[in-house]
Amino acid sequence: MAANGTVLKAPEPQALDALIEQLRTLGVEAVAICFINAYANDAHEREVAQWIIERLPEVYVCTGTDLTREWYEYERACTACANAFVGPQMGRYAHALEAALQAGGFSGRSFFMGSGGGAISLAQAARQPIRLVESGPVGGLVGAAAYARALGLANVVALDIGGTTAKCALIKDGGFDVSSTFWIGGYERGMPIRSSIIDIVEVGAGGGSIAFVDELGRMHVGPRSAGSRPGPVAYGRGGIEPTVTDANVVLGRIDPENFLGDGMHLDAQAIEATMHERLVQPLRRATNCRDEVNGQENDTDYDLAPLAAGVLTVSSVKMAGAIRKVTVERGEDPRDFTLLAYGGGGPLHASELAREIGIPHIVVPPRAGVFAAFGMLFADMRNDATCTFLEPLEDEVMPRLRSTCEALQEEAKAGLGDRCTELSPDISYSAELRYRGQMHSLRMPIDPAQDVATLRQRFEALYTRRFGQASPRSPAEFVVLVATASAGTPTPSLQPAVSAQRLVPDTPSSADIPVQTRHVYLGDPARWLEVPIYGSIASGVERGAG
Repeated sequence: MAANGTVLKAPEPQALDALIEQLRTLGVEAVAICFINAYANDAHEREVAQWIIERLPEVYVCTGTDLTREWYEYERACTACANAFVGPQMGRYAHALEAALQAGGFSGRSFFMGSGGGAISLAQAARQPIRLVESGPVGGLVGAAAYARALGLANVVALDIGGTTAKCALIKDGGFDVSSTFWIGGYERGMPIRSSIIDIVEVGAGGGSIAFVDELGRMHVGPRSAGSRPGPVAYGRGGIEPTVTDANVVLGRIDPENFLGDGMHLDAQAIEATMHERLVQPLRRATNCRDEVNGQENDTDYDLAPLAAGVLTVSSVKMAGAIRKVTVERGEDPRDFTLLAYGGGGPLHASELAREIGIPHIVVPPRAGVFAAFGMLFADMRNDATCTFLEPLEDEVMPRLRSTCEALQEEAKAGLGDRCTELSPDISYSAELRYRGQMHSLRMPIDPAQDVATLRQRFEALYTRRFGQASPRSPAEFVVLVATASAGTPTPSLQPAVSAQRLVPDTPSSADIPVQTRHVYLGDPARWLEVPIYGSIASGVERGAG
């Protein structure tokens, strides 16, 4: 297949039969098909896929152009391979889930959260599981956007701190940016996936992140994590390395006697022993700090509070770096945003991070620990259709752009299946643009009816915000066009959560009466303070510093 879509040579039946025998001999479970110029004409990919499906019906088959019709052959191949790698298992899981739901009496429809911010059908999730990458955190962002709208907040930094990572994203003017590339495993060593994914920045710092001291006496936190099994030392499930959660227990920020609603006791003594072994002793060895009397290491009376505070400081620096990436490094002033913190660790670290970055307000939503799952309830049905459109940003190109957008619109609507006719989807468009000669492009929403001057102005404004300055004299060009079909679905009401009476801190109320006090190590400079502990605070209540 030539780059313009012209057939140069068709697949030969004899070669395809030989391929079938090879796949059968190897016992292959899944096949990814990606031809270099298939973005221009996918006939050969579809032909080979059909040949395999007819002769090896038990083999999972996917094509690169079924996932993305873009000219990036390496990224397209990586996307197809990753999709094929998880396809068989995801297919079995999806069908088993549907069967279990039906056996349990569920008569509704099943959907999965998609990485682009919308729900996708069970059939599409089984066929294109790569569209589920990072979909859990994306559910939190969808919920954060819905909660921000209910509160009347236009600009929000959404921060999700879990057990292994901290993830954050920007919600500006009620919406979030969508990226076209996601690197599984990180940019340096990972695999690029071409798919619409809500733009999330993550760092390896969470509640289970492991703290350790290197041979030079330097403290590190993450990216290794204790995960949920064995988990932090405090859990008593076999963890032997100190974590961020353990540090929070030492500092009194987590009550070992009242954890998970008094459903779990945390082992504070085990934390102390582990910190002495894994942190104090390595620090002493690295600094040659020994007891002056007998020359032996003597750390039994070592004050662990400053050490544990150091663990949180190191982890907070990494988390703050993620927030800077989505704000300062993209031309946004953090002072114009509100920090919405959720996840198991989000509320624990929100105040330090907001103070470090300069964010003036913090919101902690109800059900913060399961907010990502809660947020999925607010997702619309959504499907994207993409194609390569390598054309200059010039007037004579606009008629071709509009006709291409119309074709993509039908493809995007068709991806919603029978829900398309039921829900009357809205259609929106976006495009990747760049200056001619550049490698990377920027994605922005477009209106095909707009003229070139308006599109050019909007592209340069985006370019300036992202990189500091534009290049008005340089020719610009389109690279990729995207059509998105989205259809609203019934969602829960957030009004009860946001319309509760807002209390002044000095107003007498049961919500203002602490159930106990606890010594917590905090402040600047840090010290032990007696802090009031509240059993619960009604939704919408503003808690003052007093």
